[in-house]
Amino acid sequence: MARVSVCLLSFNQAEFLGDSIESVLGQTFTDWELIVVDNGSTDDSPRVLRRYQDQPKIRIILHESNEVPTKRLNEAIAAGSGEFVSVLYSDDFYLPDKLRLQVAAFDSLSSEYGVVYTPGERLDVDTGERWSDATLTAAGCVLDALLTEHGAGRPINPISPLVRRACFERHPFYEDLFVEGELIYFRIAMTHQFHFLPQPTVVMRDHARNS
Repeated sequence: MARVSVCLLSFNQAEFLGDSIESVLGQTFTDWELIVVDNGSTDDSPRVLRRYQDQPKIRIILHESNEVPTKRLNEAIAAGSGEFVSVLYSDDFYLPDKLRLQVAAFDSLSSEYGVVYTPGERLDVDTGERWSDATLTAAGCVLDALLTEHGAGRPINPISPLVRRACFERHPFYEDLFVEGELIYFRIAMTHQFHFLPQPTVVMRDHARNS
């Protein structure tokens, strides 16, 4: 059983999908499993995924139909077995030390802590410009700070957190919403404490085909 389940949601991002998967393969922390759920892609994504079908640490789930991302994320989380869960989207990628830094932080924290999160970076695909996102930096009981900072344009980056599986078991994604994104962490903050690491660990691409 892997310690971390990385849940990658894929939909019509074939040009970036390989980079996303390679960013997991390149992690300096190696006790992970990767669950890829393709949400009915109509581009070359299935062909890209076939390159990884024999990787023992990667499980690929292909769908012919498209469903709301919240449903597919719950499916990916349920398919994994790791103590911790990390979400990734097929046009984004992790920096190499993401999982190592976050697992080490969890190892120093009590079970009251459910989330270890970090800043994220943005990458403009057309210009190559890369910059750091504004982000929440609070720790401990962060619900009040979340309510204040999210409205001020400093949310939690939606793919930066490493989350105890127990948090998603108690607070699954709402499947009546198309995308819950970073708002899932408002509900988790009602029952668990958060820890902040200042080093960026993820990069989200900005491009005309974001979906």
